[in-house]
Amino acid sequence: MGASAIHAQAGSEPLLRLSKSASTSGPVRVGDTYRYELCYQNTGNAGATDTILYDELPRNVDYIQGSVTDDGVYTAYNHRITWAWRFSAGQ
Repeated sequence: MGASAIHAQAGSEPLLRLSKSASTSGPVRVGDTYRYELCYQNTGNAGATDTILYDELPRNVDYIQGSVTDDGVYTAYNHRITWAWRFSAGQ
């Protein structure tokens, strides 16, 4: 019986990783101000284009006008912050 070789080529695709943290380590009280931070990374071997990321805020949280960074847009009617990004491979 003869031996055969199989050549497999891995595809190129983005692999996005996202984490979210808050500036408080304990309970939040009414009137407290705290900060959310989203960290993102593309560990894949291809870029991710036209990527939409959104974060829906809890109903009992008030958005502070002008506090979104990285070109995020707050929409009051759905209490959501939206970003449109392009990720390079390995970014």
